[in-house]
Amino acid sequence: MAKASEAVDVIDEVPTEEEMTLENEPSGKWNREQVAQSLVRQHCAAGAASGFIPVPGGDVIGISASALNMIKRLSDLYEVKFTREAGLNVIMALASAAVPLALKATAASLVKSIPGVGTYAGAAAMSTLGGTSVFAIGQVMIRHYESGGDLLNLDAKKAKEYFREHFAKEKGEQAEVSSATVAEK
Repeated sequence: MAKASEAVDVIDEVPTEEEMTLENEPSGKWNREQVAQSLVRQHCAAGAASGFIPVPGGDVIGISASALNMIKRLSDLYEVKFTREAGLNVIMALASAAVPLALKATAASLVKSIPGVGTYAGAAAMSTLGGTSVFAIGQVMIRHYESGGDLLNLDAKKAKEYFREHFAKEKGEQAEVSSATVAEK
C-alpha cells in the first residue's frame, strides 16, 4: 500500500509565471492568491473524490496524499522550502484541531465494510470530510504563506482556530454536494 508521502507528485508542477497570466486580470499578470485558491479547489476535489475509495482506510491515505500534495504545490508557489516530513507534521497538527473529525473519519471509513448501504453512506461521509479538511488546510496554508510564514514557523494554536473556522464553513457546502451524489446512485 502506498504511503501518503509517496503520492506528493500526483498533480502537475506549479505553472510558470508565463503560464499563470490571467486573462481577466487588468494588469495582464497573474495573482498568486488566485492561483493558490485554484490549487486548493483542485486538491479539495481530489480529497472529496478520495472519500469514494471503497477500501476502509484507503480513503484516509488518499485524502492525506491530496493535502500533502497541495501543501507542496502551495510551498512551490510561495517559494517556501518544502519537506514531506514538515508537510505531514502540518497535516497532523491541523487534524488534531478536529479530534471529532478524526473519529468521524474512522467511523465513516469502517462503515464502508457493511455491504450495500454502508458503502454508500461511508463514501458520502468520507467524501464530505475529505473535501472539507483539504479545503480548510489549504486556507490555513494560504493565510500563513501570505503573511510570510514557512512550514517551520506555523503557530499551531492560531492555525487550528483558522482551520476549525474554515472547516465549519466548508462542511455545509460539501455536505450538500455529497448528499446529492449519493441520492443519484
